[in-house]
Amino acid sequence: MTIEEYDGRLAILIDPAAREGRGRSLIFAAARDIRDEDVITLTAQGGICTVTINEGAMIRLGLSPQGGPPPGGDAPYFGTSAEARACTETGISAKERALTMRTLGGRDVGADDIQSPGHIMVQVARNVLRDGASLPEMANALLAATTDTRFAAWADILDASGEVAGADDGIALARRLDVPHFLSSDVIRLSRERLAPWVDVMRFSQERFGA
Repeated sequence: MTIEEYDGRLAILIDPAAREGRGRSLIFAAARDIRDEDVITLTAQGGICTVTINEGAMIRLGLSPQGGPPPGGDAPYFGTSAEARACTETGISAKERALTMRTLGGRDVGADDIQSPGHIMVQVARNVLRDGASLPEMANALLAATTDTRFAAWADILDASGEVAGADDGIALARRLDVPHFLSSDVIRLSRERLAPWVDVMRFSQERFGA
């Protein structure tokens, strides 16, 4: 599968230059369509199951920034954790984590569908096309560029020592799982190309209003 054909399925995103050249690897899928078995795979990599949404969704869901007002600028921050109200057990099983992730990624999700705290971390992205964007932001940008959804469910990939996995580990895992893997540079290229009208509006706003 080429990056242009990406359809939201489970995949691995790799930034070889992250962490001063040590690299970083992330496993992700479209939150709206994530399967129970995908969550098992995410959890097996050792990272924390997270969904990245935007500020509009955070407000609509009635969630709050963790630890008080978010920092200035356009870097992402974490909101309060969440759980789908439709969960009937503890919310921690792969089945119910997947349900929460799908709920967070849904088109018409609202505050009545979510309760907090919960077992899924929520990251809030403000500008997924910014210079220096993190891998979760890039995952959202890729989804926006290639599918009709834009919120990613993800987890960091950890190595055997519990540290964030580098590029080689991410590529090896993609081969073992038989899932596609994409380089951050290709995601940036494609997302900025396909989302060019949004980029133009954003640049105009920054130049005209300093926002």
